[in-house]
Amino acid sequence: SSSSAPPHSLTLPRFAAKRLHSTGQYVARRLRAMHHEDPASLHALRIAIKRLRYALEFFSSVTELKTGSKKQPPILRQLTLLQNILGQLNDLSQAGNWLIAHAGQDASLRAVVTLIGHWHGARYSQLLADLALASRRLEKQLEKLATQLATVTLH
Repeated sequence: SSSSAPPHSLTLPRFAAKRLHSTGQYVARRLRAMHHEDPASLHALRIAIKRLRYALEFFSSVTELKTGSKKQPPILRQLTLLQNILGQLNDLSQAGNWLIAHAGQDASLRAVVTLIGHWHGARYSQLLADLALASRRLEKQLEKLATQLATVTLH
């Protein structure tokens, strides 16, 4: 016997809403698990944010979430901002590790690495402050997103 989908099967907008909701929850968990001093937790958060951002853009055509207008919705602005901040933090962290590894035991190269580290230290501190503020704003946007997703319908 062949089975057909029940009349209450998942519609595309509902599927999109469920997917966006679960991805948003995952981002919220990564935000709570974030440790500023742990590059791996920051990288995991960046990947989660990237997935949510792309999912929001992809599903915007089947949901009432406006993402294609000239002015980005607040959640997409926050996701983009955080993705950029986290990317810069990752770049600085990776560059520092690379420079230290390649300086080896050469005292003059290690001195240069130290100077470069001090030069980037202020930028890194500012990025961490920006990260804290942007993370708090994203938490609020994720709450709004969950509310919006509860009422998703076709355009």
